[in-house]
Amino acid sequence: MVKAILCAGLYPNYAQRISENSTGGSASLTKEYWSDGRSQVSIHPMSVNHMGTPSSAFLVYHEKVRTSKVYIRDSTPVSALHVLLFSRELKINHETGQVS
Repeated sequence: MVKAILCAGLYPNYAQRISENSTGGSASLTKEYWSDGRSQVSIHPMSVNHMGTPSSAFLVYHEKVRTSKVYIRDSTPVSALHVLLFSRELKINHETGQVS
């Protein structure tokens, strides 16, 4: 219930983990970063979520600050279902079967 309230109250402050695969020579590399939909962001170094990779691919956050780079602060991992059910905007692409 708390995560549902956070998702509804902090909309549109969501960040999503993006994984990109690239092949360099014989090995394939996976680059992971966080995006708020407009730009690449990083989890603030003082955040508990910075210590390890959050289990969810989505974070809801309270504040975004720019110092040496753009950081999100006061973040909480949420599931895709929380984002889907409790955010305010929902876009359905029937041709591709994607919901955003």
